[in-house]
Amino acid sequence: MRRPLTVGNSDIEGLTIAIPPPASITARVVIDGEAPRDLSKVVLTVEPVPVTTSDDFRSFGKPSGNGTFGIVDLATGRYRMKTYPSSSGLYLKSVRMGRRELPGPVFEVGGSTEVEVVLSSKTANVAGVVHRPDSDQPAAGVTVVLIPQNKELEYQRATTDESGRFAMRDIVPGDYWAYAWEKLDGRTFEYFDPDFVRPVESKGVPVSLGEGASKNFELTAIPLAK
Repeated sequence: MRRPLTVGNSDIEGLTIAIPPPASITARVVIDGEAPRDLSKVVLTVEPVPVTTSDDFRSFGKPSGNGTFGIVDLATGRYRMKTYPSSSGLYLKSVRMGRRELPGPVFEVGGSTEVEVVLSSKTANVAGVVHRPDSDQPAAGVTVVLIPQNKELEYQRATTDESGRFAMRDIVPGDYWAYAWEKLDGRTFEYFDPDFVRPVESKGVPVSLGEGASKNFELTAIPLAK
């Protein structure tokens, strides 16, 4: 549990810090869709909300053969649960506490908390081709990025091959904007910055992905400003 502490220019006396007992999560995994034969590739994480530093504690859990897992020794507070579709083909569809489905993957941990985690195999796929900005010729070695409109979702990235084609698999369903940038050099992850994207927003292609969707589309490569 976190509490704000203001430190001035004078000594503090009589300060008492009460450390609550550690909390724990007991989770049961339910698969929506085709269940994988091997759940060992499923990795779920819980991280504090908000994440304030890179050192914030992140815990991992892997379901056993019967679909259950536990995470112990957590501080009480709010946590976000995540999974990695790229490794298991499953995405986190919802989290339930009792009979109540939570509005998102964030929940409160205070003591012993039981949750039901719904993972879905109905991920989406996209593919397409990127053209050079000044012609219909294919653009090789271009970075294609799916930027989620819902910031709870993850960015997706691929690089075009020699024929200008790209493909992305196991994407969490949702609404995205697709962009293609010519070689980013040392500025590889600048597309996370809204100020970097804003001048070229009109060049993005909206992509709406439902469960199990497969979509193809074309993009024009965006030259980087020198």
